[in-house]
Amino acid sequence: MHAPGCARLTQPTGLKPVWPAILACAFLPLSALAADGPEVRVLVASNIETTLSSRINADILRLDVRPGDSFRKGDILIAFDCRLPRAQLAKSKAELDSADKTLRARKSLAQYNAVSELEVAVAESQAAMARADVSLYEAQVSLCDVTAPFDGRVVALRVAPYAGVSSGAPLLDILDAGGLEVRLHIPSNSLTRVNQGSRFQVRIDETGKLYEAEVQRIGARVDPVSGTIDVIGHILEPDNNLLAGMSGTATFSQP
Repeated sequence: MHAPGCARLTQPTGLKPVWPAILACAFLPLSALAADGPEVRVLVASNIETTLSSRINADILRLDVRPGDSFRKGDILIAFDCRLPRAQLAKSKAELDSADKTLRARKSLAQYNAVSELEVAVAESQAAMARADVSLYEAQVSLCDVTAPFDGRVVALRVAPYAGVSSGAPLLDILDAGGLEVRLHIPSNSLTRVNQGSRFQVRIDETGKLYEAEVQRIGARVDPVSGTIDVIGHILEPDNNLLAGMSGTATFSQP
């Protein structure tokens, strides 16, 4: 047997023994034999990736984005044809205005005992129902535009322009492009030297670029089958070349 990282030495005939040199090599510290620890596979992922779904039954009026497009929080991504609920909202507002005027008139007449308390109570109920109708149609109209919940990018579209969709139908997949993280599994016995805040290097296969990263979170339990634990890290200085779905290798320095 010979020490890892050392060449096997054969004793030539007639020369002095070289065993002291062999022993010196065998007992070199591990850090002198390898500058870095073992490599593990990593996946670049977005910390928010979701599918936006329709919350109403309607036809798509306009698609303002395509796969790969970037957007800002609050941007309209999809607009529905909402002529009917908008007309119903306008009608309910007119009915509320009429109900409020009737209520004010009956309250005024009640001061002179010209109307009964029941008539005033009925007018109050009618005004309350009209106000509820306005709130209902305002809520429906507010769902006519699908807006971006955060800054991000479009991954995929699930619908086509002018298509009719039902409530709950998936519309598009989006992700938070600015919130990328790296996910990896490390042997559980590495926890003695890997903890929150530990630094490591990530080399991305697709670009060949090397990034410095830092451990953000460590999983809550060890997988008893593989003997590994989840680790989540973030790239310290990401750039526009880094995309969700890329993969590579992570290297933790030996202590």
